Amino acid sequence: MFKIAFKNFTNDLKKYKREIIIGSIVYILLILIFGKTCVLRMLFGVPCAFCGFTRAFIKVLCFNFVDALKIQPFVFLVLALFIIFVLKRYFNIKINDKVFYSLITVCLVGVIAFYIYRMVYFFPTNEPMVYDDNNLLKTIINLYFGGTLNG
Repeated sequence: MFKIAFKNFTNDLKKYKREIIIGSIVYILLILIFGKTCVLRMLFGVPCAFCGFTRAFIKVLCFNFVDALKIQPFVFLVLALFIIFVLKRYFNIKINDKVFYSLITVCLVGVIAFYIYRMVYFFPTNEPMVYDDNNLLKTIINLYFGGTLNG
């Protein structure tokens, strides 16, 4: 079973090698240039709907489930979806597609609803829902207008 899963995984790596390499290079360059991991924050200075997932995932890895839940409650559903995806894709375990896609829909709707809630009640003063002054859009506007935009 693990042999087949490994073969399927390596086939995917070979098939999408170019995309993985290009995406990784672009992402690393953005991190080096802007010092951030969130593309939306790099470009526009605002947090994305998935803001906090990295921190929450690290909390889960450290078995600190309560803090993970506080940071981003949908981290557990995303992890469950990832596990289901891996089981379907690489271990050929039959899981009802209707159930799987329904869970994805619930997750996306929940993440967006939680994002709106956090933007209304916590933006721009509570971490991680803060405005990042060092963003590409502001830099471009300042260059165009001669550095007249401030914070």
